[in-house]
Amino acid sequence: MTPQPTVLLFDIDGTLVDAGGMGRVAMEEAFFRICGQQDVCSFTFAGQTDALIAEKGLRNARLEPTPERVQSLLSNYLEVLKREIETNNRATLYPGCTQLLDTLRQYDHLAIGLGTGNVEAGAFLKLSAAGLGPYFGFGGYGSDHGNRATLIRNGFLRGAVHLGGEQTPYRRVVIGDTALDVEAAQANQAETLGVLTGGDTREELVAAGAECIVETLEDPRAAAFLIGA
Repeated sequence: MTPQPTVLLFDIDGTLVDAGGMGRVAMEEAFFRICGQQDVCSFTFAGQTDALIAEKGLRNARLEPTPERVQSLLSNYLEVLKREIETNNRATLYPGCTQLLDTLRQYDHLAIGLGTGNVEAGAFLKLSAAGLGPYFGFGGYGSDHGNRATLIRNGFLRGAVHLGGEQTPYRRVVIGDTALDVEAAQANQAETLGVLTGGDTREELVAAGAECIVETLEDPRAAAFLIGA
């Protein structure tokens, strides 16, 4: 039987890469540069887009999150993140990531991309820091839209091009660690592979409706689910 063409969208933080706190350090310094405060991000970043983090933090600092302020904040964030990586790279991979990606890219019916709240430049800074940059050629990013479901839709549309065009019927799968990943997948008629290396518990992912949940991407069920076996 011919395997069904499939677009896979991987989240980064908590799913593929543990950035060792570099993202939060960079965001907090960016806030200090923009508004003179570092304590405005007293909330979890898990599952959030960079744009929403910027907007929440600016409101906590009692500043209007204008597009200009958000862009300035994110530009500073990228500058600091790059410095952190160059001077004290703390990015590590979660178990099984490289092996899974090596397996998946052997299959012509799979288009392997990203579905991440990171702005595109930040996504590839983190991936490169962890040695995963060459695996991904497209995605949906936080720089596409602040809404996760919308950026995931963009990722699927770009993945469809890799499969032969938007009119090609294809399976959609999001790989992530939070209920927000599951919700964004469902908004796009996609399935979810939930992984327990990051933000949410098994119970939370089950409640959100993830079709398959694994402790780590080392679990053989992860590859089987994504390949469509």
